[in-house]
Amino acid sequence: MNKNVSYAFVLLALSLLIVLPVINSVNATTTLNTRLTSVLSATGQPMPPPVPPVVNDSTLVATGQPMPPPVPPAVNDSTLVATGQPMPPPVPPLTRRSLTVG
Repeated sequence: MNKNVSYAFVLLALSLLIVLPVINSVNATTTLNTRLTSVLSATGQPMPPPVPPVVNDSTLVATGQPMPPPVPPAVNDSTLVATGQPMPPPVPPLTRRSLTVG
């Protein structure tokens, strides 16, 4: 029993340490808010849109040859030989003629 009371006391103290520092800001009424109101005002003009850099034609000159097209790997004919027989066609399931109403 004594152990449970000490745990309860520690839990109560911990919760008070968490709640008490913020209770003044949470419990603010409208009369308190009128005194604490701050005004934020911004002056000036928005920034101009960014200007793209000037493109100089001499900086876009490319030299060289294009890459050659890729060469497919060599195919060995002996690797493509298939042996065997084709599969037989599928056999349809048997239907019972006694259940068919005609």
